[in-house]
Amino acid sequence: MKQITKHLTTSTAKNSSLFYFGSLFINFGRYLFHLLLLRFLSPSSYGEFLSYVSLLYLLTIPSGVIQTLVSRDVSLFFGKQDFRSIKHFFYFLSPLALVPALLISVLVIFFANPLAHLLTADPAAFIVLSLMTITSILGAVLRSYLPALQRFTTQVLIGFIELLILIASAYLFLIFKLGALSGVLAMFLSGVIAILLSGYLLRSYLLPKPKKVTTFKINHIFLYSLIFSAGTLSLMSTDVLLVRYFFSSHDSGLYSALSVIGRMIFFGLTPIGSLILPIAASRYASKQSTSSVYLKLILSAGFLGIGAVSLFSLFPDLVVRLLSGSEYLAITSLIPFISLTMFFLSLNQLTLSYLLAVGKEKGTYLLLFFALLQPLLIIFIHSSLYQVITLNLTLQLCLFITLVIYNTLKKV
Repeated sequence: MKQITKHLTTSTAKNSSLFYFGSLFINFGRYLFHLLLLRFLSPSSYGEFLSYVSLLYLLTIPSGVIQTLVSRDVSLFFGKQDFRSIKHFFYFLSPLALVPALLISVLVIFFANPLAHLLTADPAAFIVLSLMTITSILGAVLRSYLPALQRFTTQVLIGFIELLILIASAYLFLIFKLGALSGVLAMFLSGVIAILLSGYLLRSYLLPKPKKVTTFKINHIFLYSLIFSAGTLSLMSTDVLLVRYFFSSHDSGLYSALSVIGRMIFFGLTPIGSLILPIAASRYASKQSTSSVYLKLILSAGFLGIGAVSLFSLFPDLVVRLLSGSEYLAITSLIPFISLTMFFLSLNQLTLSYLLAVGKEKGTYLLLFFALLQPLLIIFIHSSLYQVITLNLTLQLCLFITLVIYNTLKKV
């Protein structure tokens, strides 16, 4: 009993608990943002909004790469107490991030009209999305420093402020009847403010700017970070875009609502996955054991996830009525499947983060295989929403099994 109490009262355990529950509250608040849009928008308009969000996930794949790079490398520097490298890495990586940010932004503007036609959407939204790619990619460099430096309390505080601005501005835009564009504008505004706050609170680590910036070798981890980011976001977004293309606007709206309900489980477990990369990488750099970190966090995620899946599966009708409204009752029978899908997606993300932290980066090739397989299968198998969601569940389950086997067999 004393040993358990000792583990639960360490500084790391306290900060991790604060981060988890704070992030859980913020993620629940983000669902209220979606709930607000669900209540104000028709199913077809909400499907339009989620297609914007899904496209944004794919456009900002570089930000996911940057988050992984910063979380891993800065955590390693922090584990060695190398504050000089922590500062120089920021000024080394920021200019590199600017290139893909500007390129993607220009491409989005250029293809705004074709994309609007393809997704039955508003061309004006793609202008906002082009700006969001820049702020998201450049902001990823800055905001990823918070978990890497284990500033978990600061991260939660900024997240809470961002959430308040997100919901308040979305409500204001909806009042002015901007439709699906309301959510995109609110996300852009709240994201910019969060970036400015992060920069201000991290100034002691980053200022003054060094006269000559040290270069770093990132080629080795860059490819694996790219696969991790692209693969994870693709598995979570490609199905929404393909459903938008193959199905009617109404069915697309139903599937979008289903996806958002499932993401409650994913975002509820994401804070646990966010902890593992900086903590495991820091311990790996200081030559401490990391397997116990993975075991504790995967068991925590499993316990909480199974509870959430059980709740959603036992009361699907109540879940849909409370979270989406009676217009979406047609998706009730699919709730257990989306719940399990997002549960395994969370476990996969957590496991892949651990593999990146401890030198088992080649495990990301398994993710790449399943991410490429998903759209190919959906293209040929999409006669119903049921087929799409059960296909996704099968892919996530198979990926989890293969990752566990790889982690068990692979030696660092």
